[in-house]
Formats: sequence, C-alpha cells, structure tokens
Amino acid sequence: MTQIHSSSYEHHLVQLQQHCRVCGGRLNKAKGKPQPVYSCSENSQDLQTIVGIHCSSEENSIFPTKLCNQCHIKIDRAKKAKEDGMPFQPVVPMEWSPHEDHCKVRKKNYNSSTQLAAANNNNNNNNNNNNNNNS
Repeated sequence: MTQIHSSSYEHHLVQLQQHCRVCGGRLNKAKGKPQPVYSCSENSQDLQTIVGIHCSSEENSIFPTKLCNQCHIKIDRAKKAKEDGMPFQPVVPMEWSPHEDHCKVRKKNYNSSTQLAAANNNNNNNNNNNNNNNS
C-alpha cells in the first residue's frame, strides 16, 4: 500500500464527508435551496435492511457517514414497499476503497453514478419486459 501523506489524508477525510454513503454524490448539490442531509448512524437499521450496509462496523476513513436527500427518500420508499409486501427498486450502494496518495473519490463517484444509472435502466427494462410477458 502507498504511504499516505498527512495533509492528503486530512483532505481526503474532509472530501469524503461531503459525499453520500450510498450514491457517492455530493451532498447539498441541488440547485437553489440546500437539501437535507441524513446521518448513516441514525438510519443504520434501514441501511442494513434495505441496502445491506452495516454502517456501525465501517471505518470513517473509508466510508462517508451521511446520506443525501435523494437516497434517503429511495430507502424510505423501499422500506415502505417491503413492509407492504410490494416489490421495490433495489438500492445499490457505491463501492468505496481505502485512501491512497492519488485519491480518486470524484472519479469513482462519476463512474459509480454512471454504472448505477445504467444498472437502474437495465432493471427497469427487465421489469417492463417481464410485465409485458405476463400480460
């Protein structure tokens, strides 16, 4: 593993906490008014049940500790659908890795968001095809 310089590591920690744990997007990025930000620890049960994230055992130097408003809403909808016995859109978290000298948090966020959008589109197309086949 590459030796980590202190200032680079501190910068990494600051940058990391400006991102959502689930999607990797920047917090408070919405145009116009600031959006709510949610704590992973306060939502740990839903994160574990719906997303499969065990935030209580995660290292804060690797994983962000906040959720964006959009992911919080998705998790809440999935939770309600699950409680009602209805199918729900899976919430797929981005993969995070330990910090290195050449931190790629922003690049990973872009790639993960692009991959997640593609996966969601693929799931939607599969669901539509299944619905059409069942008609």
